[in-house]
Amino acid sequence: MRLGATIAGQIFMFGTLYVLVLRLRTQWPLIASDLARMRILPVTGALLASLTLLLLMSAGWTFAMKAVGESMSMYTGFSLYYQTSIYRYLPGAVWHLPGRAYLCQQRGISLKVFAQSAFLELFFLLGCGVILAGWGMAVYLARPQFLVLSVVAVVALGLVIIWPDRLLALARRQTLQPGEINRRALLVMLLIYMAVWFSYGVAIALLLSALPGTQPPPLLTVVITNTTAWAAGFLSLSPAGLGVRELSLSLMLGADLSAAAVVASLTQRVMELCLEGLLWGMAKLFALKH
Repeated sequence: MRLGATIAGQIFMFGTLYVLVLRLRTQWPLIASDLARMRILPVTGALLASLTLLLLMSAGWTFAMKAVGESMSMYTGFSLYYQTSIYRYLPGAVWHLPGRAYLCQQRGISLKVFAQSAFLELFFLLGCGVILAGWGMAVYLARPQFLVLSVVAVVALGLVIIWPDRLLALARRQTLQPGEINRRALLVMLLIYMAVWFSYGVAIALLLSALPGTQPPPLLTVVITNTTAWAAGFLSLSPAGLGVRELSLSLMLGADLSAAAVVASLTQRVMELCLEGLLWGMAKLFALKH
């Protein structure tokens, strides 16, 4: 079953990339020229925004561990997170989780505690994303009813912050003691993951502005459309949303920015992958020293 989904994902990815190439086939010479003439300052800013995004991701999981009662320093959280994070690019896109669980068990952290932290991490990351994606679909499709998604996400996150013990009690099918979940850490997670999506949007906006002759939309528009495009890639079978994210962003930003959106999205993806490789090396060095 898993193998079939992986194969289907690979086929879907190549199909999407083929559609993307056909859509932009007449603009490739212009795209190559624009890449060679990108302005350095906005590209540097996009690189820093992407680095901020990645560091915030490890900080978010560290606070998820604190939320479930596991005291962990930011240094340790960074090391554990980035020793395995890069494995999500492997077929199946889940290998970073068992890898991180194994490293946690080596430090005496139970699998149950890790599972709770991973659940909170994904819940808050996707919940904040849905808030922006619902807004983005409402604007792009001119259908205000999609704002219901944003409202539902806000309510769900609010309920988790107010009654986290009951939520995890349902998930574990056992009663938790009052105060076992750190609500302050959950509030910090909410801020961190909203900052993740804004950092992601800032990186794309800066890359759009780095392209010669390109006038990017307002920053908030880029943030919500980029988050919506990420959500489309996440829901697809394509590994890491490759192709789907770029195609969705080019469609949502319109014909005038179609090629620029693809260039910006692919450039940011390459930046992120290179930075993750660098952070992986740093995390391995930290682990060897300690």
